[in-house]
Amino acid sequence: MKKILTNFFAPGVIFLANAILVWPLFMGGYTQHIGSIESVFIADARFILENFPHLSWNPLWYAGFPFHLFYTPLLPALMTLLNFLVPVVSIASWYRILIGFFYALTPVSFYFLVSFLTERKSVGFLAALAYSFLPSLGYLLPAVGGEIPWRLLTLILYGEGGHIIGLFFLPLALIFFGKAISDASRKNVFLASLFTGLLALTNLIALIGFGVMLAVVLLVELLGGDWARKLGRASVVFLFSFGLVAFWFNFSFIKSSFSIGTGGVGGSVGDAYLRAFPAIFLLAPLFFIFAIIGKKKIFKPILIALGWILIFYTSAYFWFRNQTMLLPQPNRYLPEMDMGTALFLSWGVLLLIEKFLRKLVWAKGILYTLIIILILYSPFRYIKQAWDLTLPHQDISQTSEYKIASWLKNNTNGERVYATGSTAFWLNTFVDVPQVRGGNDGVANPWIFHAVYQINTGENAPKGKEGEVAVWWLRVLNVSYLVVNFPDSKEIFHDFVMPEKFAKVEGVKEEIKLNGDVIYKTPLNQPSLAQVVSQTDFENLTEPKNAVDVDAIGRYVNYIDPPSPFGLRKDTVEFRWLGVGKAKIKADLKKDEGIGVQITYDPGWRAYIGRKQIQVKKDVIGFIFLDPKTSGEVEINLSYGRTWDVWFGYLLTILAIGGLLAYPKLSFKASKLFQKAQKQWEKDEV
Repeated sequence: MKKILTNFFAPGVIFLANAILVWPLFMGGYTQHIGSIESVFIADARFILENFPHLSWNPLWYAGFPFHLFYTPLLPALMTLLNFLVPVVSIASWYRILIGFFYALTPVSFYFLVSFLTERKSVGFLAALAYSFLPSLGYLLPAVGGEIPWRLLTLILYGEGGHIIGLFFLPLALIFFGKAISDASRKNVFLASLFTGLLALTNLIALIGFGVMLAVVLLVELLGGDWARKLGRASVVFLFSFGLVAFWFNFSFIKSSFSIGTGGVGGSVGDAYLRAFPAIFLLAPLFFIFAIIGKKKIFKPILIALGWILIFYTSAYFWFRNQTMLLPQPNRYLPEMDMGTALFLSWGVLLLIEKFLRKLVWAKGILYTLIIILILYSPFRYIKQAWDLTLPHQDISQTSEYKIASWLKNNTNGERVYATGSTAFWLNTFVDVPQVRGGNDGVANPWIFHAVYQINTGENAPKGKEGEVAVWWLRVLNVSYLVVNFPDSKEIFHDFVMPEKFAKVEGVKEEIKLNGDVIYKTPLNQPSLAQVVSQTDFENLTEPKNAVDVDAIGRYVNYIDPPSPFGLRKDTVEFRWLGVGKAKIKADLKKDEGIGVQITYDPGWRAYIGRKQIQVKKDVIGFIFLDPKTSGEVEINLSYGRTWDVWFGYLLTILAIGGLLAYPKLSFKASKLFQKAQKQWEKDEV
């Protein structure tokens, strides 16, 4: 009976209480909060559904990018699979249903984590309810405030669906990491690697949060002794975890992921650490105390909880105070910090009850029950507000984002557009129109960042020529249509500093006004994505020093979008997509001519004339240059294929699976190696 209560009834109560708090999510539909980035997940899932299994290249964002860099795949893949199995439910609805389900399920996995760390299911139940319904410790920060659980606000207002789902896997990965450190059986190692892998494939912020939390747990465990064996077992799980996800976490994906939240606006990571350095000497006695009490089982949950709270709160505090980053995107780890707070409070309450009511069993039961009732009562203060937040949009077709997307679909004929803010976020949620922006900036050509900033702001451009320089960049990027949000636009972010500047540029034509948004036709001389260019001009190009280097930018514009290619020659290049990652180019070339293609360069691109492979080079902006080394009429087949690091990732995943099958033998050898290291270390200490 006790096992039924702790393994089924308690988790069921936790799940049901959280599900009631967010029940409108299960109604499906679109979010009413257009500033949310959940549009990105819907766009990803749409792309997968419409193009599977041909997923090598995505031409819709950032002038094209390799599909395997589009972000962590688990959530969009789940949405796609569910929509394929039950097509009557839309992809957008499946997103809301999934995040509602995992939102309610996360406190259940946290219940099992706290029960594991404290060996008390009653503490786990209390902690799960506290995590579910009590205000966040982050509300003490000046820029954060409220009563509704912060986890819910980040999910609904900002679209943290991937992060919230990752929080479900996080406690399970910690549980089995802890079990594997104590008992490195195949089951524990496999489950630790599996849940860590699922977390990694769900969300990078949740993965970073998990890394911090795991580091604290490992440190506390190592303070208890037998460090070599524990470190060895942890290393084995790390290797298997990485191996299982290496098929996606290849070299190029890891490299692009480093762009998430790097640098600080008003300070640097190094500056913050230097300012905090003197505090290390003041805290030195505490480290000595921790080393002593860390061996006492009763204090382990306290040390773990304090470690989580200190790191995540400090990281958020420095960010909100002066924009200093101690972690990538430091404001996003408050849900992880709240796990530490819930663990600290629940374990502390139990210790106090045990100390003062040691012999009064009936009194302990009454007090514990009262605390549970008070926590369960707390959401009644804000449940109506929570329901109002989570209700679906009444009519998404009435939003400016939808109307703009519909117009572009019907009028652009597949030409590339420039939009920004919520217009760009939602564009490919509704239609398949290629654009310069997108939903995962880590994969973008760096020059696109510079161009976007210049187009939006006009900063540092020659006075009076802000619009002209912006239009030059639009021509560089082969943008045919420009969506500009004026002050009365319903668009959320309003990125344009001087929206009126474009109308002053010769050749820019206003196409339509849509309630504060204006769509312009830009003056492209050569709208095709491929142009005949001079080999000499290509070699003489210089990379711009910055986004307002008018000499270099002007030279590139004349190279890729001249008034007419080489005087009177027109329509000499035909570019046609044949599918995802495949295109055909027809051109009439003279001697020493090549073809410039305004598509993002990547080592995976291959070009052929017949069976002969020709060179694919990268120009100074990061686009493609084809060097056929021939003249006359040519037909070039351009295709994108997997690069060596993708294949190597596949190989590592296969090896990891094989290693798990052969794990007992590998485990024995690794254990012997680390035991030998520890004995040698202890001998040297003596």
